[in-house]
Amino acid sequence: MVDWIVTAVMVMVCAMLMQHLGLAERLAELVREMAKCYKCCTFWCCVVSLSVLGSDWFIAVVLSIIMSYLSHYFALLMIVLQKIYDKLWEKINK
Repeated sequence: MVDWIVTAVMVMVCAMLMQHLGLAERLAELVREMAKCYKCCTFWCCVVSLSVLGSDWFIAVVLSIIMSYLSHYFALLMIVLQKIYDKLWEKINK
């Protein structure tokens, strides 16, 4: 129980320092830029997720790179499906 309290206090102090020094705003800008690119977003989400789950760092990075390039093809599939949906929607609502 004490470990959780110490961890919570340390996180609070770090968060307050980040906010006070302006690092939180800069981090928000970086995340906003990363969110615009699906490859970047996929890469970092995979790296963080695999790291949290206890994956080896090298394996996490390699898998994240592979997934980020696969996300490009998944995005193309989503675009094609969106066009099909739009055509069907136009036919139904005429």
